[in-house]
Amino acid sequence: MMNRTLKSIVLTILTGWTSLASMPLLAQAQEARPSWNHWIKRPWEMRYFIYVDPERGWKYSQKLATQSNQKSMKEDFAWEQFFEAQTVLRIPHWELTQKPEKVKYPEDLVVGVIEFDKNGWVTTPHSFGKPLRGRLNSLRPSGYIVLSPGDALNDPVGTLGDWFIGLNEETADGVTPALCGSDSMYEPMRSSQEYYVYGKQYKVKESWSSTPPFQCREWAWQMHDAERPYIDVTNYVPKEPQYGYSHGTYILPFIGWGTFDRQKPVIGKHANTWYCLHECPNGDQPGLIADIAAWANANGWTPPKPPTRMPVFTDNPKRRGYYPK
Repeated sequence: MMNRTLKSIVLTILTGWTSLASMPLLAQAQEARPSWNHWIKRPWEMRYFIYVDPERGWKYSQKLATQSNQKSMKEDFAWEQFFEAQTVLRIPHWELTQKPEKVKYPEDLVVGVIEFDKNGWVTTPHSFGKPLRGRLNSLRPSGYIVLSPGDALNDPVGTLGDWFIGLNEETADGVTPALCGSDSMYEPMRSSQEYYVYGKQYKVKESWSSTPPFQCREWAWQMHDAERPYIDVTNYVPKEPQYGYSHGTYILPFIGWGTFDRQKPVIGKHANTWYCLHECPNGDQPGLIADIAAWANANGWTPPKPPTRMPVFTDNPKRRGYYPK
């Protein structure tokens, strides 16, 4: 007969073997799940996703998305095809009387919003054909925020942006997490290139019109700061009247997001005029703010002040600015 010690060893081995034998199904599922569909299980915290773009740019993005999705939707899809603008802000031209040929410029601004419930399900109407759910996946160390119609291994995803959780110990306080576009995400191979907004080679004067200095960290800091009552998306840039940019304040394309625990008006100054783009106070609809000081005072706030520099939250702490109180 088998002694107690040997029997104990055999039972342990058999038990371990049984456990191992039951693991492959889960392990194989995880290994089989492609990287674009490998979810990070954590509480969903995005109440809405917002995108702003000139109307012509947005229509072009929808056209490209439709063409791309017709070719293949096996792994991913361009979400722009399936959503429509929530608001179109009509922007009057500031030089039209002197230059009537500029009747189409500046372009009207499209404001689109995708809303979620606390489980990540999209509640905004769309034409995808199936319910969509927001997910954080592990395609990269910081992850992507994506839309997906389900949990199946072959379900495609549509990427909304990169989920930035910090660069290193010198990352500015209050800017994480942030939802970033490619121009504002650090990559070792391009960290010193001029179109990386937070890097040492980016120069506002040369690049602001193609790569705006207002990016995800500026949004995130304003959103996370409990004492700041609004999110100012204005790009405060050098005035260049010789090129037709004579104001130094513009609303340029951006993406942003909101949390479930607070609501803040999204505002910005385009040329000489302030606009409320989303979550306007007192139930007001998005549109022109006739007097920003009166608007702020009526809500018990101080009017917005420009930051001391843009971009504000650069990788190098010595080059950072701040938003005055």
